[in-house]
Amino acid sequence: MADIVRFSTSILLVALFLLPASASHAQSLSGLPASPSSAILQEDGDHHWDDRFFSPIPPQISALATDKEGHLYVGGNFLRFANVEARRIAYWDGTRWVAMGDGFEQEVTAIEAVDESEVYATTAKDVYAWNGSEWTPRRSADRVNTLAFDAAEGHLYVGTGRLTRNSQVEGPGLLRWDGEQWKTYFGSGMVTLLTTAGMGRVYAYGREGISATPFLRRWDPGEDRWMDISLPENMSFL
Repeated sequence: MADIVRFSTSILLVALFLLPASASHAQSLSGLPASPSSAILQEDGDHHWDDRFFSPIPPQISALATDKEGHLYVGGNFLRFANVEARRIAYWDGTRWVAMGDGFEQEVTAIEAVDESEVYATTAKDVYAWNGSEWTPRRSADRVNTLAFDAAEGHLYVGTGRLTRNSQVEGPGLLRWDGEQWKTYFGSGMVTLLTTAGMGRVYAYGREGISATPFLRRWDPGEDRWMDISLPENMSFL
């Protein structure tokens, strides 16, 4: 019986080896034709990724942003991007990847871009501004978590703060740069997520207080104050 099983297995392997390699003639073991899409992908050479976005060593990317002109900005922890020497930040100008000055010594964790001459980027503890030719530091904090830019008002929002080892919150919370000076919100909180909705409206999520209680708030420009948004009671928080 064992000899019969071995003989049958050998016949099957030979049959599979002799099957035509062409996708248009290949069949599955069930006798059904192979997927037409596989034949199309093999025969049509136009389906491919743009090799200008290729990097021999996959970079560690932590941040993406686009500006109003459609340029793409990429930040992370790399020294080269798509065969271009770029220290942890680069941008796509529509035809090629371009380094942005000397870049950064530390990983870029967040980017907000207005245009080629106004870009903001953060590392773990610092906020920088790009003027089209060089980076300048704008603000330092114990921990910088996120960025959001309100194009209508021209304000940059920076979420800061961290949890200590005993699960308490430390940090200035939410900062706003209006082009001339910084303003602090949630002085004892930690903001980890930000988004803007235009016309001065801002949403912020984070934690505050000794017990690190989660909160979600919306800035109401009409009333000039922050308003709490209720979170589901059965929501799980990490």
